[in-house]
Amino acid sequence: MSDVLRILLLACCLSQTAVADRSETARIVVRENMPGSEPVEHRILVSPDFMRMDIVGDNSGYLLLDRKKRLIHNINLEDNTDLLISKSEISLKPPVPFENETTEVEGGPLPAIAGHPTRHYRISTNHAVCHDIVVLDGALQDAARALTELNEVLASEQAVGLATAPKEFVNDCELAASVFEPGRQYRRGFPVREQDWRGRLRELIDFEESFNADAGLFTVPDGLETMTMEEIRGE
Repeated sequence: MSDVLRILLLACCLSQTAVADRSETARIVVRENMPGSEPVEHRILVSPDFMRMDIVGDNSGYLLLDRKKRLIHNINLEDNTDLLISKSEISLKPPVPFENETTEVEGGPLPAIAGHPTRHYRISTNHAVCHDIVVLDGALQDAARALTELNEVLASEQAVGLATAPKEFVNDCELAASVFEPGRQYRRGFPVREQDWRGRLRELIDFEESFNADAGLFTVPDGLETMTMEEIRGE
């Protein structure tokens, strides 16, 4: 459960005639590299009410965040299921006091991306660097907020998994980023480049801040079997 986001990211392409408001929908493509794995490209669509995430070239399902309800739909079209993940109270307590710090890295001007300036930060917990990020300054701000919201919803499920994980597999960066400071890497802006303590690298490949998205991309198909994480755990 230490990387719920990667497990949940599935993709789908739905055909609808309605079109979402272009001025309020952003389309983003990021490439993710995990040590020992082939690179994967993710598409992210963000509207004021929803965020959809899928894997480019995969049409087996997708993740849909209802931003108003703080509810995640993990939709699998191969087995016709909709796994619901909701934000809930976290009972896990930090095993040690956390000292968190965000530092802007100096060293000369960074190149602008599509005319937008960028800034370089390092985020640390207990003096260990957890995230090294370069973020856009003034673009994709709502998309950054949506990713923070996603991580805040996932935090309670991450806490359940980490509470039972062997201690040698859990470190301060994992606990801070996944449970106690979820989404903190997006609070300074949307990352152009993000490398975390596990060696995972995410890079911004392409984006449009005003995108013609089919309204159906932000819907849940009819006829899916609905499940919750609590039901899966037998609670």
